[in-house]
Amino acid sequence: MLERIKEDLLCPEGIELFIKETEQLLHQQPSSTLDLTKQLRQTEKEIRNVMKAIKAGILTESTESEVHTLEAKQTALLAKL
Repeated sequence: MLERIKEDLLCPEGIELFIKETEQLLHQQPSSTLDLTKQLRQTEKEIRNVMKAIKAGILTESTESEVHTLEAKQTALLAKL
């Protein structure tokens, strides 16, 4: 059985398929990282905006909740990067 797997993977078609799949995965990674980075920047901007509102005296349960939600999202995004 192992011999058959070895033959399938090490034949020219198997190597070509491996290269194709690897290239596809490599091309997906940067866009995923780019998307996460964009989301992180947007989240950080939203945090700054809510903080400006709080500094301006708009401190409500909603603004406090929003800050906590956004900070949790920021932490999750940073963990994925």
